[in-house]
Order: sequence, then C-alpha cells, then structure tokens
Amino acid sequence: MTKITNNQCIYCNQENSIIEEHHVPPKGLFPKPRPDNLIKVPACKSCHEKTKLDDQYFDMIIKARRDVSEHPEIIKQKAKINRSYKRIRAWKFVTTVFKNMEPIDVYSKNGIFLGPGFTIEADLERIYNVIKRTIRGLYYKHQEGVILPLNYIVRCIMPGDNKLNENDKTLVRYLKGLIKFLQMEESYKQGNVFEYKYFITPEDEFQSIWLLKFYNSVIFFATTSPSKG
Repeated sequence: MTKITNNQCIYCNQENSIIEEHHVPPKGLFPKPRPDNLIKVPACKSCHEKTKLDDQYFDMIIKARRDVSEHPEIIKQKAKINRSYKRIRAWKFVTTVFKNMEPIDVYSKNGIFLGPGFTIEADLERIYNVIKRTIRGLYYKHQEGVILPLNYIVRCIMPGDNKLNENDKTLVRYLKGLIKFLQMEESYKQGNVFEYKYFITPEDEFQSIWLLKFYNSVIFFATTSPSKG
C-alpha cells in the first residue's frame, strides 16, 4: 500500500509541496449549516487551483437540473443561487454555462404539456473531471490514507445521459447488474445532498466500483482499474 504523507497530493502524488484541503464532492453543493462529515483531502496548491472552476461548473449544472428543482436542499438555496446569477462577476460564468441552452416543450411523466422550458448541453468532460476527483478522494478516505495509484484510472458514466451510445448503454446495464449482484447495501450519506456506495475487489485493492447519487436523483457510476497504456 502507498500511504499518504502529510505533504503529498492525492491527485498528482507530488511531495514536498504546499498542501491545501480540497472537499470531495464540492462543498458548494451543501447549504449552510453544512454536515459535519464533509470529506476533505490533501491536494497541492496547483491541483487545488485547477479544481475550482470545474467544481463551480458542476455545482451550477447539477442545481439547474429539472429533476432536482423540488428537492428541499435546492429550495433552501434558491435565493442564494439567484443572487449568484445576478452578480456581475458571476455573469460571464453563467453565460458560459448556458451558452448551449436550447428551448424545449416540457411534459409531465403522464404526458401532460406543462409549457415551454429549456435544456442545457452540459460539458460532460468537466462534469466527469469532478466525479473522477471525488472517487480518488473517497478511495483515500475509505482506505485510510492509501493513494489510488496514477496508473489506475477512474472511468465514470452518467446513466441518465440521453445521448449515451449503444456501448455506453450496455455498460450501464452491466454496472447496474453488477451493483445488484454485489449487494452494495450500505450507503454513506452527507446530509440530504450526497450519498454513495462502493465495493473494492478482494483480488486487487485498487480496483473498485462506485455508485454516487446527488439530491436523490442525479446518479453516476464509476470504476477504478489499471490503465491499459
């Protein structure tokens, strides 16, 4: 096992650098007062700086989803979210987030027309970057300071993505079946915002499978496995 030292970044594994605390998942997802079990991991100053814009992007995209709009934690934050959209400094960022906004007709689950709405073409690479860092952070936490080696990669997929190709859909079905087979019953929760389950293989301590859920609706699957390169 490769243990974390006090001055080692879990993302790049560099030592003898300035170490800061990074929250996984981003703490902006949680309204105040925040849960006392938020996860903080050691990250070098360079890696930490690189996370900030993606963390903010992830936060805004997840909170803008229609399927979380009535979640109590989102309702708590609505005034704050609206204020942040109106800030001049935030406006350029907001327009970047919503530059791919498209109008759509909104229907209920029963097919009743609810009126006009919009959809956002999210940058999944940025979304997945946050999930990948979150997995490395969660692995570090649950393996008590063991680093996920850089030659083990995190693969993630969002089963609710309506643009999945057939290979991705097959992978989602496989992961759903595997999670059910492994009987991953224990959930770890942070307030009413984030919960996750995981399984680490007994044959290889660095191979694992994860299920992450935000606001009871937004789900991601992730695995860690050796790089083929």
